[in-house]
Amino acid sequence: MSEVEKIDASIAALRGYLSAELVTAFDSKKHFEPNRDWAPIREHCQQIRMNDHVLTPLQRDNLARAIGTLERNLNSIVEMLRDYSKEHGGGAYEKGFRSRLEKALEKTISEFDAAAIRHQELKKSEEANSSQSLVERYLNALKSNRVIAILIVAGLVLGAIVQFSESILKLPFVEDMLPVTPVKDGGRTLRIERVELFPESDTAEIRVSAFVNGTEFRYPSVASVEWLKVAPSMSGQTFKLPKAETYELRFEMRKRERGISEEGSLVSLETVSLKAVPFSGTYKLHGFDPSSKSRSGTVDAEITFTFQAIE
Repeated sequence: MSEVEKIDASIAALRGYLSAELVTAFDSKKHFEPNRDWAPIREHCQQIRMNDHVLTPLQRDNLARAIGTLERNLNSIVEMLRDYSKEHGGGAYEKGFRSRLEKALEKTISEFDAAAIRHQELKKSEEANSSQSLVERYLNALKSNRVIAILIVAGLVLGAIVQFSESILKLPFVEDMLPVTPVKDGGRTLRIERVELFPESDTAEIRVSAFVNGTEFRYPSVASVEWLKVAPSMSGQTFKLPKAETYELRFEMRKRERGISEEGSLVSLETVSLKAVPFSGTYKLHGFDPSSKSRSGTVDAEITFTFQAIE
């Protein structure tokens, strides 16, 4: 299956899941677990992100916005469920809350459907342009062949003239050709752009560990700085990676509040496979309780990163 076919299959699977299975996941007779019940959504979104390098810029931007909107809508639904559980506890949802929940689901489904339809329209437009370009190339080739035939005849005539009298006409001869410089693969870089916490905190400090093919890279790792305050203006950091065919990436994070020595852990079971460049993505982390050895079902932090080739 090609990259484009994988993307189309993931979009179709997401639309089917959102319109059918996601709604049934909110059965009031059972406890809803986002990390479990939304696993297919996370897997298909990651599949689209891993293969979107084959798309046109318009197609890639459309799907990036669609996935971003989908994730924000789903996180809003999680917040609704969390607030309701705090206030009402378990059991069946009240009628008013059920109505709000269904409207939020309808909005999530309709917005992703609109982006999926837009993706198909962009694909058809690109295929039409490609067909037109193919016809133009064919016509240009015909024109070029006529020019080549004329040049061959002219060359034969000029050759006869040269043989007849070298003193009258000399044809120029190109002796030097410009060398072709091969493109060198200088390796890859990983850049951590920023970190976001959910909920936001003005006193939080973090330390990130990025594991690439088993090798750990720490952020921050400049001078003697070990902790970094989370803020919109926080500085990113770039790491040069050892050369490899494929790069397996995952993140872990330590968090603490300023002035408090106690630290918390944020983890994820997800591993991102990177090969094509450039690639931009986000990595979601969940809180970890060492006493119960359990992971939170909600997204507690998000790391934005880029993967690029070294020029």
